[in-house]
Amino acid sequence: MMRVCEKAAESKVGMLVDAEETWIQDPVDALVMLMMDSFNKERVVIYNTVQHYRHDRLRFLKDCIDAAKRGALH
Repeated sequence: MMRVCEKAAESKVGMLVDAEETWIQDPVDALVMLMMDSFNKERVVIYNTVQHYRHDRLRFLKDCIDAAKRGALH
């Protein structure tokens, strides 16, 4: 994952991450948050997805926004 994110940053392209399966979403979210914290310093490189069909995703989105405002994504 790190190498893919590095390549996206080096190539000046964005990378959108989507877990596709709910059973793996939490660890994917944690990993993406770490990658966002590492690579989204001067511009947005790494993007996460939010599946709003899940009842817990609005809270997750609000928590992500709050963390970004504090400067701490994880």
